Order: sequence, then C-alpha cells, then structure tokens
Amino acid sequence: MTEDTTVRIMRKHLYERVWKESLAHVGPTLGIWPTRLGKICVKNNIPLPGRGYWFYSTAARKTMLTPLPEADKDWEITFPPSQPGPPKPTNEQNAGRIAVPDTVRRPHRLIQEAKNAEKRSWGEYGRIRMPDGCLNILVSEKLQKRAFRIMDTLIKACEARGWRVKALRETRANTIVNVQGCEIAIELSEGLRQIPRELDKWMEETEDGTLVKRKRGPYELSTNGRLTLKIMYAGSGWDWKQWRDTKCRRLEDMLNDMITSLEAAREYKLRRDKERAEAEKRAAEAEERRRVAEQLRLEEEERQEELRRARQQVIEAEQERVDELMADAEAWDQSLKLRAYINACVKKSQASAKTADSDIGAANEFRKWVAWAQAQADRLDPLTESPPSVLDEIE
Repeated sequence: MTEDTTVRIMRKHLYERVWKESLAHVGPTLGIWPTRLGKICVKNNIPLPGRGYWFYSTAARKTMLTPLPEADKDWEITFPPSQPGPPKPTNEQNAGRIAVPDTVRRPHRLIQEAKNAEKRSWGEYGRIRMPDGCLNILVSEKLQKRAFRIMDTLIKACEARGWRVKALRETRANTIVNVQGCEIAIELSEGLRQIPRELDKWMEETEDGTLVKRKRGPYELSTNGRLTLKIMYAGSGWDWKQWRDTKCRRLEDMLNDMITSLEAAREYKLRRDKERAEAEKRAAEAEERRRVAEQLRLEEEERQEELRRARQQVIEAEQERVDELMADAEAWDQSLKLRAYINACVKKSQASAKTADSDIGAANEFRKWVAWAQAQADRLDPLTESPPSVLDEIE
C-alpha cells in the first residue's frame, strides 16, 4: 500500500506563514518548490509580499501587510509534493585532484584535430567557433590555449574512468561523453559582458535637434575573459549544470566537481528516462484503450445502422404491400362502377328499342361497345383475368 504524501494546509494558516517567512523558507518545509508554492497562493487568492519586503524592519513590515481577501472563508489546500530535482553532486573522494598542466606535451587526438582545423569561423562577439566534427569550444583567440589545456585534461580524466569521448557533426552539443551508456554533452565557452556604447554610436540627432536611440541600443557585447563549462543532455540542448571562473576560484580547480556531476547526471538522466518511459507506456495504454473504445463505438454505430436499414426495408416492403392493396381495392371499386354504368346503358338501350324501331347497324355498334366496355372493366378488376389490350404495349 502506497503512502499518502499529499500536503494539506488551511488557507489562513498558509497566509500567515508566507507573511512571516519568505517562500524560499516556507516551500522546503512543505516539500514544494517556492515558485510552485507562489502559484498555489495566487490560485487560492492569497496575497504575497512584494519585492524588497524582507529588507524592511519588522515594524515596517506590519504596515505593509496586505489583508487576506475573503477572510471569513477558510478551506483546506491540498497538493502533491514537488518531485526531487537533480541530485546534488558531492566532491570526489579520491587520492588526488585533477590538475591541469601548464603545458600539454601529448595532446589528445580530439584536441590535436581542433588545433589543426583550418575552417575555424568567427562566432558571435569575437569568439572563434570550431568547425563541425571538432570539440564544442567557443572562446576568443586569447583564451584558446587555456581552453585546449582544460578540455584535454577533462577528456583524459573521462577516458581514465572508461568513458568514451567523441565529437559529432552538429552545431549544438557536439562533444559527447558516454558515461556507462548515457550520453552527456559538454561545452566550453567564454562569457560575455556589456560595454556601454559611446553617445554618438547609439544616439543620433534629428533635424529638430533632439536625440533619438538607434536600434542597436546603448550597450554592445564583448568577451569577458572568463571560461564557462557546461554539461547538458545530448540532443536536448538543456543545460543541467555549469561552472565558471570566479574571482576566488578558476575553472581548472573545478574539474573534480564536474566529473562527479557527470556521474550524478547519468543517474538523474536514467531516472528521468525511466519515468518518461513509464509515462509514455501509460499514455500508450490509455491511447490503446481509447482506440479500442472508439472502435467498439464505431462497430456499435454500424450495427445500429444495419438494424435501422433492415427495419427500414421491412417498413418499405410493408408499405409497398399496403399501397398495392389499396390500388387493387380502388381498381376493383372502379370496375364495379364501370360495370354498373354499362348495365345502365344496356337497360336504357333496351328500353329505347321497345318504344321505337331499332336500327340494326346501331344495335351492332352498341353491342360491340358493350363488349369493349366490359373488357375494360375486367382489366380494372384485380379479381378477374385481364384480357389483352393495345394499352398493354405502353411502357
């Protein structure tokens, strides 16, 4: 049974805590990152201290306190704890520190290829960029020798631990260290600084005598003479950790920390890859369930449509029989009316023949007409066999 790690705190209590201590102190006590805790406060309508609040005295802070909106309402706030970040590397406990020599007598093959590269290009702000297939070094010409010595020492220290180093033909993260099957990219570059431009270089005078800014801005960037060493996940371009020259410590003295961080980065990356694989597996299973449910839904709709079509065919067949029945009944009724009319005509003709001399020719024509009219009545009557007629030839 898994342990419930959900953090629970009342809204008023959280309001009191964030105004007594900063988010940087309250967050770790609740097991959550300060930035995420700030978002939770905003979501629950809890005001937060502004910038510079903690620089004031305690008495001054009381006057700056923002009342809690809807103070009469209080509810429980729940949230899961933040996931642990990258493990903090510890110093390598070995016999000696990694030392960068003043002179490299036998440089590594990758260093020698970088030195012999002819197609170097000037990168941004005076830094020289190595060509594709060489080490990821971006420094000015003044710091190239030092950068080569640091990178040479780092590569040899990695290979001494069984980690293979290679340079890929990519524009970003092309120096790869294979730490026990985990590829981690390293980059060595020189930092930049802002230099104020002269007034006439970033301001210009208009026709009316006013000064306006140019698009370049009041500052220009230039190298600052300090090296920065970064490690990142290969292919992602995401910086995981970096070291840079400081006033108290040079980059040469931080190589042991970087070796230890490479090992820690491998563990962290493996854990992230495992979590990502599990998340992708869960997403694939959810997608498969959704696909199966959608397929079942479509099959059910198709089955219902087939039932509807079959039912519609039955209804149409029944309606066709009813229409045929009604047509036969109407035709039978018309045949009865026609026979009654023929009988009436015969009776009238017989009555006329008794009172006057009949014309033999007219009588013959009348008998023919009666025979023809009775044939038409038989054609209408569905209960009598229909005699042949010239109308049957009409399509």
